[in-house]
Amino acid sequence: MFPGKYKLYGTARSYFTSKIENILRFQELPYELIEKMIHDGSAIEKRTGSGAIPALVTPEDWPLSDSSPIARLLNDRYPERAILPASPVQRIGVLILEDWLDEWFMRVAMFTRWNYPESVDALVGSAISMRELGKPWHATSADERLALDEQLQLSLSRIATFRRRMTTEVAEVYGTTPDQGQDIMGWWGEFLDDLARHLEQYPFLLGERPCVADFVISGGFAAHFGNDLFPRAFVEQRQPVVLSYAERCWHTVCSDVGWLADDMLPETWSPFFAAMEQDYLRYLVANRTALDQGQ
Repeated sequence: MFPGKYKLYGTARSYFTSKIENILRFQELPYELIEKMIHDGSAIEKRTGSGAIPALVTPEDWPLSDSSPIARLLNDRYPERAILPASPVQRIGVLILEDWLDEWFMRVAMFTRWNYPESVDALVGSAISMRELGKPWHATSADERLALDEQLQLSLSRIATFRRRMTTEVAEVYGTTPDQGQDIMGWWGEFLDDLARHLEQYPFLLGERPCVADFVISGGFAAHFGNDLFPRAFVEQRQPVVLSYAERCWHTVCSDVGWLADDMLPETWSPFFAAMEQDYLRYLVANRTALDQGQ
């Protein structure tokens, strides 16, 4: 064990910050979550060379950014608390899932947060309700929200410029404007159905033990889908078992339980790969072509 504490820079309402926080929780590593917004000019941005979140500083004061290499570091440092299988088929399968869930499902997070005012209220209001009431915004009553409304409106006014960017130029890059995102809720609902069928047989993606791909999902729920009001209501109506799964991931710590035997992948992953082939693969190819053309 490396002595000292990890410093995680980001915010609890950040998709990738919560992914890394869940890994730190699973590995039972001492850490401190230090509030940081994207491109805020803080000193850690100079050290990592990136304005993105999360950033992680190791106990020996080594700064890193980007959730995927951070996850690899934590996996390799603590092999007895691994979040990636060592066997080849399972390892590449998990890495493919992680990539898909990282990149493609950010569209869901962006679309369901910034296009729905009730989700923006939950984003801003959770910090207030946690401070004042000790519970997230989605767990507050109508009367409690009314009592906190003055603080909520003040906080909303402070992010007005940022909110406009997230619904215009940033949304255009992610493909999450109302016009661009017309397909999102359809395929996300199908994913929830496929995941629920998988969870009928297994507690986690690869059996009895969570892997890094599980933590992408649970991080997404901690930051977005389980907190922002629109996606939470969608999941509660469509597949509430996924909310329970995400909560289970968040509170699970490492044990001696292993992944599926004999380097096997669950048959219930087949719909995930089919969905990747239908949409995500085309996205990757188009991006590769654009890069080659200097776009």
